Amino acid sequence: MKNCIMMIVAAMGLCAMGTIAEAHYPHYYKTKWYPRYVGTTVTYYYSNYYYAPDRYHVCYYYPERGRRHIYYYNWERKVYWGRFDIETGKYSLLEQKDRKENLGDIPESAFPKPVALDQVKIPGTDLNITAPPVLPD
Repeated sequence: MKNCIMMIVAAMGLCAMGTIAEAHYPHYYKTKWYPRYVGTTVTYYYSNYYYAPDRYHVCYYYPERGRRHIYYYNWERKVYWGRFDIETGKYSLLEQKDRKENLGDIPESAFPKPVALDQVKIPGTDLNITAPPVLPD
């Protein structure tokens, strides 16, 4: 009986911990990049960046645009909102007026000077952005 009570108390503790974890949902990336092909050519790679249960942004890496940046897209609002600089490890957050649905509609001049990741909040949250996963070769 004593063991049964201890198991119930332990289970209740685990349930409470689960609730606490959901209240402070850790943001994370999918650990891999998924390629998109046109024929046999990879046109881009993507990975999801989760910041809340069932909430995420999509990160895109377009090799044909140069191998320096990973672009962040809010699929709910249908806009690109910034980019990660692979060489410096810093981030450029676009101003609201410069966020567009099509990356080609955003001029290079719209991207501000990149800043350290701890200075950039994920739009709509109070969470700092983190670096994306390592790109495929």
